[in-house]
Amino acid sequence: PEPEPEPAPEPAEGEEGEEPAPVEEPATVAPISAAQVCRWAEGTLALACGATVYLYGSDFAPKGSASLNADVTAMDFKADGSVLMVATADFDLAFISAEDGSTLPDRKGRNGAWATSTVAIAYGFKGVLASLPHSGRDDPLCYAASGNLCAVGNRFGSIDLLPYPCTEKSSKVTVSGHGAGVAGVSFYGDDGFVSAGLTDGCLILWKVESDEVEDDAAAPEEEEEEEDLGFDKYDATQDAHLAESAEDVSERIRAIRANDSQTLYDLEDQDGEDPTAAWRDAVVEGKGSSAQVVPVDDLSLEWVHGYSGQSMRGNARYASTGEVVYPAASLGLVLDKTAVSERMVRSQKMMSVHAGPITALTTLGDLCATSANASVLIWSSADTSGVQGFSLLHEGCSALAFSQDGRYLAAASCDDAHTLHVFGLGAKQGLVATASTGKDKILDVAFSKDATTIVYGASNSFGVCTLNGSLLTVKRGLFAGQKRQAVFCCAFVSNGDEEKGVVGTQSGSIFTLDGRSLAEENHSHMGGPCYTMWSCTSVEGESDLDSVVLVTGGYDGKVKLFSYDMELRLEFDARQHSVDGSVSSACLNYDRRKVLVGTAGSEIFEFATNDESDLNKGPLVSGHCSGSLKAVACHPILQEVATVGDDGYLRTWSLSSHKQLRKLNVGHASRALAFLPNGHEIGVGLGIEGTDSKDAGKVLIVSMLKPSLEIAKELKDANGAITCISFSPDGCCMAVGSADSNIYVYDTLNSFVLKCTCEGHSDIPRTLDYSSDSLRIMSTSFAEMRCHDARNGDICGYDATMEISDYDGWTAPLGWPVLGCYPPHSDATDINAVCKSSDSTLLATADRSGLVSLYRWPCSQKLPAKTYKGHGGGVAMCRFTPDGAYLATVGESDRCLLQWARRSNGSCAKSKGALPPQTMSDVPPPPDYLEPEDPSSAEPSELVAPSTPPQLSFCYGVPPQLNRVGYSTHGDIVLGLGSKGVVYDKSSHTMRFFSSKNLVSAFACSGAYGAVAEVQGTVHVFDAETGRKCGSLPPSLKAVSHLVFSDDGSTLVGVGVGLNKLLTVASWTSMSGRWEDSVAAAASPIPLTNVGFACWGGPSSLAIGGVGDTDAPDILFCDVSGKNVSQRKTQSLSFAAYTAGGSVSDTILAGTPSGQLEVWAGATEVKRTQTTEAHAGGVTCVSGNISAGRDGWVKVWSSDLECLRSYFVGTAGITSLAVSLTKIATVCDGALVEIVADSGCASTLLQGDGSGQCGLDEKDGTLCITGDGGYVRLFSSTTRQLKTAFSLTGFPSRACAFAPGESTHLAIGIGSGAPSLDVDGKFYVLDLVLDEHGVSLSKIAEGHNAKAYITCASYSPDGQTLALGAADNVIYLHGVNGSTPYELFAVFDKHEAPIRCLDFSSDSSTIRAVCVNNVLKSCKSASGDEVPLSDIAWATARCPVGALVSGLSNASDPPVACAVNDGTIVSASHFGSVSARVWPATDAASAPSTRGHGGPCASIVYASTVASAGAFDGCVLQWNVAPATAAPPPPPDPVVVTEVEPEAEDAPAEE
Repeated sequence: PEPEPEPAPEPAEGEEGEEPAPVEEPATVAPISAAQVCRWAEGTLALACGATVYLYGSDFAPKGSASLNADVTAMDFKADGSVLMVATADFDLAFISAEDGSTLPDRKGRNGAWATSTVAIAYGFKGVLASLPHSGRDDPLCYAASGNLCAVGNRFGSIDLLPYPCTEKSSKVTVSGHGAGVAGVSFYGDDGFVSAGLTDGCLILWKVESDEVEDDAAAPEEEEEEEDLGFDKYDATQDAHLAESAEDVSERIRAIRANDSQTLYDLEDQDGEDPTAAWRDAVVEGKGSSAQVVPVDDLSLEWVHGYSGQSMRGNARYASTGEVVYPAASLGLVLDKTAVSERMVRSQKMMSVHAGPITALTTLGDLCATSANASVLIWSSADTSGVQGFSLLHEGCSALAFSQDGRYLAAASCDDAHTLHVFGLGAKQGLVATASTGKDKILDVAFSKDATTIVYGASNSFGVCTLNGSLLTVKRGLFAGQKRQAVFCCAFVSNGDEEKGVVGTQSGSIFTLDGRSLAEENHSHMGGPCYTMWSCTSVEGESDLDSVVLVTGGYDGKVKLFSYDMELRLEFDARQHSVDGSVSSACLNYDRRKVLVGTAGSEIFEFATNDESDLNKGPLVSGHCSGSLKAVACHPILQEVATVGDDGYLRTWSLSSHKQLRKLNVGHASRALAFLPNGHEIGVGLGIEGTDSKDAGKVLIVSMLKPSLEIAKELKDANGAITCISFSPDGCCMAVGSADSNIYVYDTLNSFVLKCTCEGHSDIPRTLDYSSDSLRIMSTSFAEMRCHDARNGDICGYDATMEISDYDGWTAPLGWPVLGCYPPHSDATDINAVCKSSDSTLLATADRSGLVSLYRWPCSQKLPAKTYKGHGGGVAMCRFTPDGAYLATVGESDRCLLQWARRSNGSCAKSKGALPPQTMSDVPPPPDYLEPEDPSSAEPSELVAPSTPPQLSFCYGVPPQLNRVGYSTHGDIVLGLGSKGVVYDKSSHTMRFFSSKNLVSAFACSGAYGAVAEVQGTVHVFDAETGRKCGSLPPSLKAVSHLVFSDDGSTLVGVGVGLNKLLTVASWTSMSGRWEDSVAAAASPIPLTNVGFACWGGPSSLAIGGVGDTDAPDILFCDVSGKNVSQRKTQSLSFAAYTAGGSVSDTILAGTPSGQLEVWAGATEVKRTQTTEAHAGGVTCVSGNISAGRDGWVKVWSSDLECLRSYFVGTAGITSLAVSLTKIATVCDGALVEIVADSGCASTLLQGDGSGQCGLDEKDGTLCITGDGGYVRLFSSTTRQLKTAFSLTGFPSRACAFAPGESTHLAIGIGSGAPSLDVDGKFYVLDLVLDEHGVSLSKIAEGHNAKAYITCASYSPDGQTLALGAADNVIYLHGVNGSTPYELFAVFDKHEAPIRCLDFSSDSSTIRAVCVNNVLKSCKSASGDEVPLSDIAWATARCPVGALVSGLSNASDPPVACAVNDGTIVSASHFGSVSARVWPATDAASAPSTRGHGGPCASIVYASTVASAGAFDGCVLQWNVAPATAAPPPPPDPVVVTEVEPEAEDAPAEE
């Protein structure tokens, strides 16, 4: 502080003094910033104010200060108080002396102990952000450390506890208690810290409970003794989904596996390498060609053979109905083993939404949860319908568990910290709590009965967690003298009164828990781990089974049933029945009569508890169980296929009964097999390339003629593993490809003697195909093709291989007929296998991405394909059955055989109909902004700009796009308008809005939810009652033309443009039906060139009508199931296109452009059953059994197409139709009309032009709207009700203007330019007439001078001149009150582009106008002569260019129109936003804006209200805008108080 001035000296007594000198005012000290950080040390106080640190001594005397480059954020003293470490807002770190504030050079003094630890960028916190992977640099708000622990509070209100110092990525524990933001954290005592909430005003005291150190932990030198335990150390490769994958795949495959459509779209715009470049030039062009459209035929996943019994445990469970739930590949399966009496086959339901292989499964009654990648889906086993979906914070899930009361689901992720997630189930539930468990992978999770305790088992530990609200506390389990080992399974068991935890360990022992310590060892599975546990409650009864509460299974193949006291009640041995008897899952059915056992041999058995017998005389489910599965072959006669894999088993399967028929252990891994043409024998090749084995290179001839498979002969000539086998069509020869690069040909009729050897390959042969005459062998390796003489092995060259008609089968992934099946941006090795159908119409491919693709044959050029998903990894091989009825595919890593039924849909006659092409209005680029030479002396306004963006309040009219209306469950009308989803409340005549960014291209309503698609393809779902956004769906389409909800609202289907610019059907699913957990499901191209409608229901899941491509029907009936869309056969008839359709029960009512209605019905083959003439001019809409047409009629139909009722709406034709239980909503000529179905009474709810671009003006609360619809409408801007309308006899109008003052004239400009009309450029003058009925309009004048349509209109302020801007680049000036009213007297023709808008000066003498090129010019209003831009006052401010609006300029979204009212200017932008600022807008400043229009705005007005018109969307929007306000008064000057020593005064003589 400044020293106080000395008081002036007083004159001596009795001396005539001069006037005393005035006392100086003390110097005013400039206020400094508020103090934000304060720290104490020995004898020093540090106070940070802004960017300055002030130091004070113990007596508060200044010691010095230090100035830094940015505001101080944190400070810490060294323990001895000598150094202060300071962090700043620009993330700089400084060290200053505590004595005088001087900066220490080179960070001197940074080493040593610190009194506090709060500086975020100090070395001790170096690894914090790396340990919090979902936190940004600004998310942590405060840091503190004490001892070996640090706490980090973040802006979300939670606190993360980490080890200290935290110099690298570490595990964490998260606790929550505060509202948004934690202001500070400080440790106290030995085990406590206190936190302060930033917004909640609360202090919370926490106690830190550390895990105990185990006294009995194994010493490092004791690790060698683990061999004495009788088990090997846990290896993560035992769990395929827990092992890190180092597979090198293309970016395309990564995108497909991640279900990332956006990356695939981005790749389309990039040039990629040709995957066929290595061999393309070597092929010779063959004969034949295919239409460049997707195939008409389809595939439908009929059955999945296999079971994921190795990669996870506890994953085969009974549903409440007795059905069996289990995972295979990427599918959750529900098996009903009860044979259907008519066909004696079992049924299988599939949950096929996951994009990758399922890695965990758990059940609770009929509730199932499965996980793949970071996605967790909950679904019902009753119908595989979705219940709820969640996303983990990290990729990979290793374990799932429901709480016993069904309130929670626990999920363990595979991140480095192995985070345990707890989700709440039900509406408005989600992630409840998370906690890091450490470096060990979690293998199993279990909840206690009250759901407050969670036990988990991990790869080298276990733990006990406590769930308290949103706080999940983790404590490591204590092995209590036992060797540390993997804990594979855990459970809670109860006898009704007591409950205890039980765990199964890697040694096979089963322990009960005492708190978090291993207590009593009860029983064990000998020789290996106890893999699985399942708990249940005991029941009353005297049987041993009644007391069973725990079922366990282990490596020894034993299934054991225990009572609560851990007494063994029953035991089974699965090894007697299984290939690999290790039990991976075991449970009881509801009446305890059966035990369901899943084994590591990929088999599921049922055993009877009364006699331990195998109830099904074999496994319910079978599959290959180790290594890879890469070979499948189809029986040449029977509906059977054979597979052989690395597990060494040859298996045959029935495609009709969906069962494994026989199996044979061939003694070694095998990846090649083929059937003899008569089906009597199978050739099986042994060995894995790159692996040495004495059996590699053997070929086994296996006989199929006996009930069991038998090896009939063994051949050994090759010196490497066998990679492929093929038999000649005449059955005389067998060709065998080997890893030694040779092909061996055997004589099958002469005891398989070696006939010849084919040499010439430089690489390992992968495929072999015989010619139809059995004389040639075509072989391929990764980049080369050879043709050999089958009689002597000589190379024949390439030419012979190119005659594709010479080969009945084609499995070569190289060659002319498969050139087009390699997708762009794929690698040469992405296609694992191909196969041609026996009728030579289809080509199937198996892809490393997991896709099965279907092309037309031959595929010699880039052709579109239908794709199908089901496998959980790469597809190794695909083969059509000889009759072409099935396609069999095998998964390389999921080891599953998938059976696809081919839907042969035939070919249809070329469509005779046509539809108008779908138009997606792309917003044009904005024009360049040209800064005019526009002088202005206007002073900046002192008003304060609005701080809130404009709020949309109403939309006038309904644009004529098709299918834009629906009913909500509450009876409100839901619409898709402009860029909005609108919920219209009829009773209050108000609207609620959901805002998207771009023009809406498609709309759907399910009752509870609405959906809108933007022109760029983004789809949003919103609440149909409140307009609240529920979620944005993953991108699956580039552009969407149609949307439709399923009947239950849980699936949304979109039709539009997909990959390769093909018309594609895509689906999204919400597991909960609330659309907060949506996932992308299917995406499949369809053989249509144009789409007229899409509707849910009818004979199949989905019907799509339009115009068929080439030989496809005009109407498709598709089954949508998970990730796949399969088309049903449509009867081959003549077609004439379809414009509309709706479902009625199990039929489809479809409408045509000619006005016919057709009924389609049927199960496997859908047929047209009835037709009738319905609407003149064509059918436009169908909803259920109600149709609407271009004739303006709405008609209700019976099941036999008898018209029951009809309603006339308007002559303009109906564009949208929605039906509720009692009412019908229609859109006709820009109006929303509702009909009461019973009485036929109709009421117009909304009116507007609704077509094209609108003209707009307002005066005295009356809003005038014109448009391409040919009407002038006047609305009250207060009530939003129509006052009157005037017909322009069908002429469009895009400009209107009210005359000023008392005049009642209204000028209307005619024309739109699209299409060009003779009346373009004409104008009318209407007069507003008040009568007893309100307001009416009458025409009093007209003129026609412009050569193109009128684009804008304005009256001069004095009302004497009407200026009309036109698309011919000219402004026409008309005198209002001359001898001839509205006679043209001058023109201004200096613009070079159509006029956009114009303004008059305040004195009416000058006009300025801007064209669409943003060129601003001015002229005299009396003569039309051009004059320089001048600094004058303007009556309006419609022009978005000039000095007074220079602050509006925005290169990315420039203004196109503006308006001023009382110090506030509103502007409308090129991309549809509306914003408000202070007038004049001379300073560039951002303003809050709201996107309203789906594209450029055309005009905006601001009188009693703000209204804007869109140039593309046909919408006129009304806004609530906060005006600019007066600035608040400045705060009073600070009062400076100066202490002055009081003058001495004589004491009064008397009081």
